[in-house]
Formats: sequence, C-alpha cells, structure tokens
Amino acid sequence: MFLSHGYEATSLDTLIARAGGSRRNIYDRFGGKEGLFKEVVSQLCANFLRPLEELDVQGQDPKTALSLFGRRVFEGAFDPRGNALLRLLIAEGHRIPALAQMRAESKNLIDVVSDLIGKLQSGGGLRTDVPAADLAEQFVNLVMSGPKLHFLLGMTTVPTPESAARFVDRAVETFLNGAGVKERGRAPNPKRRR
Repeated sequence: MFLSHGYEATSLDTLIARAGGSRRNIYDRFGGKEGLFKEVVSQLCANFLRPLEELDVQGQDPKTALSLFGRRVFEGAFDPRGNALLRLLIAEGHRIPALAQMRAESKNLIDVVSDLIGKLQSGGGLRTDVPAADLAEQFVNLVMSGPKLHFLLGMTTVPTPESAARFVDRAVETFLNGAGVKERGRAPNPKRRR
C-alpha cells in the first residue's frame, strides 16, 4: 500500500483494515505509522539485496564474477517494486529525515558490490590502490544508473535478456579496463582487451 499510494495517502486505518491488527499493535511494535514505514522500507531493501548476497562467485575470475553480479544488478534496475520503492524514498526522504539515516546505517547495493570487489582485490584480480567502495560505486554506475534513469523517465522499455547481457558485458569490460591489475613493466595497451 505504501508503494502504491505513498506514505501520506496510506492511513493506519486502511492498513489495519487490510492486514488486521490494531493501532495498539502498530504503536507497540513500531511506534506509529512512521516506524512501520521505516520497517517496510528496511524489509523491502533487504529483499532486493538478497539475490545478490546469495550469488556464489567463489573461485570465479573477476570478469565472470562481475558479469554475474552485473546481470543481477541490471535486472534490479527494471524491477517494478524496486522502482516504486525508489520513487517513494525520493518523495518521502525530505519529510522523514530518519529514512536517510536508516539507509546510511543499513547495508545497501554499494556495500554488497564492495564486498565482492574486496574479495577480488584480495585475490589479486583487481587493483588495490582504489578503495573497494569507490570501485563498487563506479561499477554500479556503469551497470545500472543510466538504464535505470532512462526507464524511470519512460525513455526506454525493459530490455531483452540478450541486449541486457550485451550491455552488462560492455560495462564489465569498461570497468576492468580501468580497475584491472596492470602488468608490471608494461604500459597499458588500449587495444589489448577489445
């Protein structure tokens, strides 16, 4: 209901009529509507991250691991509930400042990708002179930010699996050209990875 109607238009009475319980339940457990809303946002965010957290890339080379992660991240850019949540957070963030604090304190997409990149750095597959969190943000921007913005603005439709895979493969290649480990004693060859 929050995703469909927004925070302000969703009343406690309507929520109770649909889900059961009572005002007392909500106030005892969540402290009121705002607390319930923050819990809903927290649970939705955790649900969106779960497929990425469960992705097993143990023993994979950086290109394969990042491609698997990238495809999952890209798919998330077009998830209707995820986009409804993003719109809701943008609309309500100024009204409920605690949302921004909650998001800062909870695990997010950059954290999950940063964990992967940290493992790839430890294994020698990615450069270590740039923090994993910075590389993670760049990777997510390459894979998701443009397509998601175009989709939210109605400039594109959900891509086919084939076009999505091509886009992610190009993004991974671009990322690795900037974040890959350079061979000692050799200048980077821009044609090498084409």
